[in-house]
Amino acid sequence: MSTESYMSTEPTAPEPHTHEFVASVVVARPRRELYAFWRDFTNAPKFMENVTTVTEVDSLSSMWTVKDAAGNTAQWELLVTEDEPDRLIAWSTSGNSPVSYSGRVEFQDAAGVEGTQVTATVRHAQHPGPVETLIEAVTGPPTEHDPPVQSRADLEQFKAYMERLPPASGKSTSDSDGDSGFS
Repeated sequence: MSTESYMSTEPTAPEPHTHEFVASVVVARPRRELYAFWRDFTNAPKFMENVTTVTEVDSLSSMWTVKDAAGNTAQWELLVTEDEPDRLIAWSTSGNSPVSYSGRVEFQDAAGVEGTQVTATVRHAQHPGPVETLIEAVTGPPTEHDPPVQSRADLEQFKAYMERLPPASGKSTSDSDGDSGFS
């Protein structure tokens, strides 16, 4: 099951063009495992094509290095803005980053099927001048590296990667609120 939508939002000062992309997939894994894997941002290069390295600075910040198809790289700091274990992670670039980028990933038990619905929302602002050029250098022209297309591909890669992993254990885990994982 996959759903996606793409919308341009009205600009807010000082960001002339803000774009938001939302995609959702169902992954045949317990949400606790999916959350834990995603929350360890150093795992991002395993399923995000343009991310080359992520270095954790502390529990709430990390440095991300990304590359474009030509091999040009850029780096920025991401800050965790919301963190609800086993449910959601939200982040944004720091104030001194060369790009304005934010997102959130929500993990919910899938309705009617065994697995977890993972919904990713990504927002980025296009800036005029050198920063816009940098964003395009990192994400590429509006083709397969267009942020909505790339975000969708990254989410599908996350699903494929996680579903290839062997089960964590033969036991079901239980959350304190009564939700359970599955084995």
